[in-house]
Amino acid sequence: MENIFENRLKLIEAGETMYIADDFYDAALRIVPEERLVVYIKYRGQKEIKIDYKAEIVYQIENGGEFISKDEYELF
Repeated sequence: MENIFENRLKLIEAGETMYIADDFYDAALRIVPEERLVVYIKYRGQKEIKIDYKAEIVYQIENGGEFISKDEYELF
């Protein structure tokens, strides 16, 4: 599993969207680096919703999750 915190900064600097999933929360994040980070959360089988980057669930998923592909996120 890739270390989220080590690779997150590289992806943000490159302007790349990140997808992170966590099975414990049965949720995935889509983090879009714009002027500020824009974060969407998607619970398995549901539509994504915009969420504040400072929300506790974002920290928990980043801490315990792993990177997934865009395709995996869309199928989540």
